[in-house]
Parts: sequence; structure tokens; C-alpha cells
Amino acid sequence: MKKAMRFLMLGTMVLAMVLTSCSAEDGEDGAIGPQGPQGIAGTDGVDGVDGNANVIYSEWVDFVAAEWSALSSDFGIDVRNYPVVANDLTQNVLNNGVVLLYVRFIGFGDDAIITPFTGGILSGVQTIFHHDSEALITIKFINSDGVGDPGTFGGSGNAFRYILVPGSQLASKGFSKQDFEKMSYYEVMDHFGLEY
Repeated sequence: MKKAMRFLMLGTMVLAMVLTSCSAEDGEDGAIGPQGPQGIAGTDGVDGVDGNANVIYSEWVDFVAAEWSALSSDFGIDVRNYPVVANDLTQNVLNNGVVLLYVRFIGFGDDAIITPFTGGILSGVQTIFHHDSEALITIKFINSDGVGDPGTFGGSGNAFRYILVPGSQLASKGFSKQDFEKMSYYEVMDHFGLEY
């Protein structure tokens, strides 16, 4: 028993000496190794496609006062219509994607406003919104109470721009139509890497 006890004490002392004699400060760092080989270039976006490859957008286009329709009635609401040909607006985009329409007005600075928008556009309070069909965006302009002629507008500084986001882009980005409609114009542009 005495031998076992001595052996245990001796073992403990050797272990203590080993643990206290080693430290990270004893040696010097070695030289930095050579540069490794260049890695393989990565790909952009989903499956190597740029994140905005399928997003379709127009430039800013000035409204032309003469291109507004005559005053008409939609379900008892007085309305002026402004047709915008958008050949890339397919039934697939209508069913599965998003159509975003932004407007700018003289007096509002460079603010890009998503539609629908209600505010003091010409006089009183008016609403501008859009109705979409294959290859056509119809911008609609009404007095907010739906009664009377809202008038027309055009000229430099009063402009619109549309963005068509196919359903495949929504799915790959994990977004919904409501997500894009809540984002500011600049957030949407940055998200897709588009110029303002």
C-alpha cells in the first residue's frame, strides 16, 4: 500500500512539473507560409444569374397631358386613364409576380412615390393608381371622392416608372408582393441593383 501511495504521489508530482513547465510564451511564432493558390471564381445570384436578370423596368417617362383619356366612368367613379404599353408584362407576371409603379411630381422634389397614392396632386385630394393587363399598364387618376374631373397633367418633372418582378424572383429572394410594396423606392432599387 505504501508503494502504491508513493507511486501515486510521484505520478502527481511529475504531472504537476509537466503542466507548469509548458507555456505558450516559451517558443517563437514560425514564419508565415507561402500564399496558397487562387480559388475558383464564384457566381452571382441564384444559379449563377445576376440578381436582377429577370427584373424588367422602364426609364423615368414624362407624362404627356394630351395622352390622358377623356373623362369616363368606372363603376360610377369619374376617372382619367393613361395607357402605358409594357410588352414584357405577361400573364405569368400578372399571376405570379409584382408590378410596381412609381410617380414623381413637380413640387414633390425627387421623391419617387409608389402607387396607389392619395394626396394633393393638382388641386384638392386625388388618387393615382394602376390597373394591369397583359402588355398594358393603365394609370388611373381620380378625385378621392370619385366625383368630378380630376384633370390632367404632364411635362418635365411629372413622370412615371414601372418595375416588373417575375414570380421566380420573388421565390428565389423569399419576398412577397407586400414586402416590395412596403419598401421605399430606393430600397427596391438597391435590392435589385438598379439605377435610381
